[in-house]
Amino acid sequence: MSEIFKRCPNCGGKNDEKNVFCEYCGCKINPSDDLSVTGIPSDSIGPRPKAPFGTPSLVCSIIGLALIMLDLTIAQFDEESFDFLMGMLFYGGIGLSILGLVLGSIGLKKVKGSFDKYSDAAKLIVGVVLGVVGIVSWSLLMLIGTIAILEEEGLEGLV
Repeated sequence: MSEIFKRCPNCGGKNDEKNVFCEYCGCKINPSDDLSVTGIPSDSIGPRPKAPFGTPSLVCSIIGLALIMLDLTIAQFDEESFDFLMGMLFYGGIGLSILGLVLGSIGLKKVKGSFDKYSDAAKLIVGVVLGVVGIVSWSLLMLIGTIAILEEEGLEGLV
């Protein structure tokens, strides 16, 4: 199965023969540029570009969720001696989860549904999903903690 395509003179990306601009870098492709013919499947020709913010989104979301879960684990053992550490873990976890969600969302907006053109676009989706899971987990833990405090101290604790 042969395929006809144009190589971008700027980045070397493989483009459809009808493209006027490169799908990868936006550089103008001249009609006089050589057309290449190959029998190699299109996915195996050259490296695909990496999705923007794929790895940072995934890493931030994983670490954020891990910090939130670590805080929950420590809180079950000894609240008083770990107050500062727990606060750092808890708020650091939500911060990283939000950062992972934001980076993943920005990356998804830049990719615009062209997942097959990027080598690690799946990292964006996983980063966004884990970011949402971290934010929801943090919110539930805050709600549970607030309810526990209210039950312990009663309504006098609010005043």
